Amino acid sequence: MDLEIRFNRTLLLDGSYFLHRMLAQPNQFDLQTTTGKKTGGIFGTIKSVFKEMQKYNYFPIIVFDGGLAPRRLRAYSNYKRNEEKQLLLESTMYDEKTEEQLLEEAFMREYRTQRKDIIEFMHGLGIPCIRIEDWEGDDLLYILSKMSRDSIIVTDDRDLIQAVYQDDRRRCRVWRTMHDEMWDVDTLKNKGLDAWQYINEKAIVGDTSDNIPSACYGVGEKTAGGLLNLYESCNKNNKIFPHNEEELATMCKDFDIPKRKAYINFNEAQFKVNMELMNLRLVDNDITDDFVDDLYEEILFEQTQTDTYLIADKIREFEMYSLDANNILRRVQKLQPYLKIEDEDKIPNVNEEVITTLF
Repeated sequence: MDLEIRFNRTLLLDGSYFLHRMLAQPNQFDLQTTTGKKTGGIFGTIKSVFKEMQKYNYFPIIVFDGGLAPRRLRAYSNYKRNEEKQLLLESTMYDEKTEEQLLEEAFMREYRTQRKDIIEFMHGLGIPCIRIEDWEGDDLLYILSKMSRDSIIVTDDRDLIQAVYQDDRRRCRVWRTMHDEMWDVDTLKNKGLDAWQYINEKAIVGDTSDNIPSACYGVGEKTAGGLLNLYESCNKNNKIFPHNEEELATMCKDFDIPKRKAYINFNEAQFKVNMELMNLRLVDNDITDDFVDDLYEEILFEQTQTDTYLIADKIREFEMYSLDANNILRRVQKLQPYLKIEDEDKIPNVNEEVITTLF
């Protein structure tokens, strides 16, 4: 589905990634106020978001996961089963839990609590924080990129390679913060990376973090490309995928593909299910005009909301006195004209990239 371009320049920040990354650092997770309120995830995420905002003249929009996508659960009921595991863990008696389970429970409790605080804090700064029930963050980032004339997705999720795009109408790049690497069309071409091939190969390997099983036991990232070539060659030539070593040897020779015995373990049905789970393009089937309109209006509404009293109260509550909220607020206000297409005439003539003097 081709979406109408609604925004001009957007900096699309993966809030779930930032918060998980902060809480995974012991010094951040243990940071707390004098009253025992943990604030490391809040403080670290806000500082990280501001750091990214300082680099570009793109208006920030933060996206959090809002639950599992029904389309993915229909394809595979055990998708991200770790969330169900967490609910089961929370219902287990305290004295029956292992130390590892207690730590995992504490992590998820802090994640949910601090996520709520971050959303309130950002709302007070006029930065839209989008979290929609039954919508996963990567789907929303993909949709917002298609609604933007020029967007940068800030994440470390390699699956969002699918969002990289450029034509005369729009452009989307992915800034991988952990690797200090900007993915755009030219970068992927120079690296020999193809988004569609990457997702196909990942569908073969699976993803343990999302509880997505492998489609071929014994085949990893390095050898998935050969299996994909064999599978596509079979389909192109109307051949049945080999089921024994003799057939495998023959077809690999015919298609000039290095033979690996593990290829005969290929489960085509699981591969197709995995593609349904990983292919972001399928989200187009779930987008309605009403959904897009509501998303657009929510972002425009939130970017006008500022509450300096709320921010001051939160800083005192969280004891984040080293956080210069006024500096962040001024930056947000400077970036507001970059959001709406109709405000383009208000945009100053400055370089779109790194700005050395902001205020």
